[in-house]
Amino acid sequence: MTGEAQQLDAHDRPDPPAARATLHGSIRRIDSDDAVRRAVDDAFTYRGDVSLLLEDDTVVTGYVFDRRSADSPAESVVRLIPTQWKADPSKQLTFRYDQVKAVKFTGRDAAEGKTWEAWLAKQRDGEHVNPESVSGAE
Repeated sequence: MTGEAQQLDAHDRPDPPAARATLHGSIRRIDSDDAVRRAVDDAFTYRGDVSLLLEDDTVVTGYVFDRRSADSPAESVVRLIPTQWKADPSKQLTFRYDQVKAVKFTGRDAAEGKTWEAWLAKQRDGEHVNPESVSGAE
């Protein structure tokens, strides 16, 4: 597309993660392999902090930035940056899925209330970010 604004409509968007806006404050207790996969997937798509209750009753709170699902929970891992280390994202913790007993969605989802429709309206009204106006771009 040369020089033309791209037309966007509701058909261009991917489906949002299941009930992301309603996860805040909820707890997912893990009682099966499928339950741990769903809970970790939701924690990954959630844009706020989560608390993981581990099998040794340790609670770790932070931002889930990666998960790697394998054939079994013992081979699958979830990675997070603990809340107290957010200033240094190189400090990451990794846990196997089979170590997780529960997931609590503790932090506010940064994307909550920011719907596709609101974004689309801003694009149509010309409120999108111009890359040339970003500091440092010339």
